[in-house]
Amino acid sequence: EKPVDYEFVTVNPAFEEYVSQSADKLVGQTCLSVFGKVDHNWLSIFKEVVDTHVPYRFADYDITVGRFLEVSVFVLESDLFACTFNDISEKVDAINEARKVGSYAQQVIGLIPDLFYVFDAKGVYIECNMPENEELFAPQAEVIGRSVFDVMPGYLASVTFAKIEKALLSKSIQEYQFSHHSNGVEKYY
Repeated sequence: EKPVDYEFVTVNPAFEEYVSQSADKLVGQTCLSVFGKVDHNWLSIFKEVVDTHVPYRFADYDITVGRFLEVSVFVLESDLFACTFNDISEKVDAINEARKVGSYAQQVIGLIPDLFYVFDAKGVYIECNMPENEELFAPQAEVIGRSVFDVMPGYLASVTFAKIEKALLSKSIQEYQFSHHSNGVEKYY
């Protein structure tokens, strides 16, 4: 049997604040009667938890109040379940904004005509821009996802990693110059 709605048996003050309605207006009412809509995916999850008595945790957009939530569902009694909610809307918005910024950063990196690397805190290459016919230690495809210690000569890897650490601590761009002998030619960077 497919569920179509659920009834509020009790609510706490935090839930009242979250939905901007008092307990006396919620208790004894159904989700559909209070909000005019119900998420059928959530109903399926609630039914599964009631049928199996196995708690479940998920994150989803709440269509009733227009926020992203982390929801934990568990059984209280045979046909009664309870939910806890954590509003994660700000976190989801921040992630989406970071994705937009990341996309923009990718475009900017592509415009830089010079050899350019981006590392994570462990010294792993996460992005690089190599101008045509420019290869420092390995082709671009072989660099991404590898550590500076796997790609660069030891002395230069140590200097590079120290610069990465300094950039993270000082929150500033770090530059340094070095020379590298490759294919019989000394190059300066």
